[in-house]
Amino acid sequence: MLLFSVDVFVSSDDQSITLGNKWLETVSNNLEKCIFIIVLCSQESIKKPWINFECGAGWTRKIPIIPICHFNLTVANLPIPLNLLQGFDIQKQGKLTELISRIAKEINIDTLKFDEPSILKEIEKLKKIIR
Repeated sequence: MLLFSVDVFVSSDDQSITLGNKWLETVSNNLEKCIFIIVLCSQESIKKPWINFECGAGWTRKIPIIPICHFNLTVANLPIPLNLLQGFDIQKQGKLTELISRIAKEINIDTLKFDEPSILKEIEKLKKIIR
């Protein structure tokens, strides 16, 4: 069995930017080499200037930028320019599978099989805990 790995950089994660690194340089370097930008959009996150900064970097490179709305935010409520991008609401059945298929196609691997309904149930549980 052949296993594939995908490098994931999360600009707000201390595993992606480790102690001692120049954080802006690290973010910039990863924005230069990424092939997708996936934006987790919530009522709070869309007010942060970094989202527009990072999306702008992807926009100028003409790479896919995919907003994923969660909790109390829907694609219909995204502000400009995020609402100009084809995004989805995390709770909508089939959209995670579509995202995984899009990533697999972009990196030229077979689409991985996973249990989307179970993941959506876990997201609902998390939603109740966070409220």
